[in-house]
Amino acid sequence: MKKILPEFPRIPRFITEDVVSIRTLYICKVLLICCVSALLMLQIVREALALPKNLAQANLVQNDRQKVANEITHWKQIADKYIGYRDVYYRIAFLEYNQGNIAEAKKYVQKALEIDPNFDAGRVLGDKISR
Repeated sequence: MKKILPEFPRIPRFITEDVVSIRTLYICKVLLICCVSALLMLQIVREALALPKNLAQANLVQNDRQKVANEITHWKQIADKYIGYRDVYYRIAFLEYNQGNIAEAKKYVQKALEIDPNFDAGRVLGDKISR
């Protein structure tokens, strides 16, 4: 016995889409993209306006670092010429520490403390460097 399957309707049907919700979703996407783009553009303009000030600040910092590097070179020449002055070694250590060269600062503080173990400023800087 052959089983008879029910026939599907022959009238073509389709499910209508909710046009209002699709348009609303599209408009929301466009508005969101516009808002994000506007915020990004404002940030770019803000950074562009701050650029000259930042460059001037960077130049000042670079000039200060160069002055300190020249001073370090000067004091090292004096230390080579006049061996045994704790204040020269301390000054070099202090300048190196301010530049961020911890190993060099430690070396020169140790030299200053070898010359005068009771040098209070040298011990303070040495403690600060060893932290």
